[in-house]
Amino acid sequence: MKLRFIILFAIAAMFTFQSCDENLLDITEEFYYETEMQVFTTDSVMMVAELVDMTDESTIINDYKDKIQTVEITQVKYWVTVHEGDEDQEIIDASLKVAAADGSSEELIASLQNQVLNNIIGEENAQSLTVQQTGVDQMANLIKNDPYTFKLIYNTACNKAPLNFTIRFQFKVKMVANPL
Repeated sequence: MKLRFIILFAIAAMFTFQSCDENLLDITEEFYYETEMQVFTTDSVMMVAELVDMTDESTIINDYKDKIQTVEITQVKYWVTVHEGDEDQEIIDASLKVAAADGSSEELIASLQNQVLNNIIGEENAQSLTVQQTGVDQMANLIKNDPYTFKLIYNTACNKAPLNFTIRFQFKVKMVANPL
């Protein structure tokens, strides 16, 4: 009788331990990735493109690389850090896009309209962007997978030339990795 109980207990224990969820070892990290883009031209329109290697930008991505299970962009904000221009100079229409490092698979992250540059100077005046899910999903996918690089493309059209300002974008990133 004792032997049967021990055998049944051992079998039950085996099934219990085998069904332990490997997700219990998941590590969730949230961090911010920020980038500045300088807009400087004698024209009233400009495009700025930047190649980003997240292994250089984030020790978290660099540490977990191929162990990353999911990446999610949970928030995107922007503000102007420097503005040399008229007080009423404004962004009429602008867009922020993401693409693969080679420029393929371009997707819209967000657009913004009618922003007076002087009103958005400084982080205290940061504005949240309404994001396009396809664009942030594309960016998250490029952050998650080797080679962990992507291209950010900022297009802007303003009411007056010349353009001389620096815009900063802040991405709140949530990453889940499993060290096993």
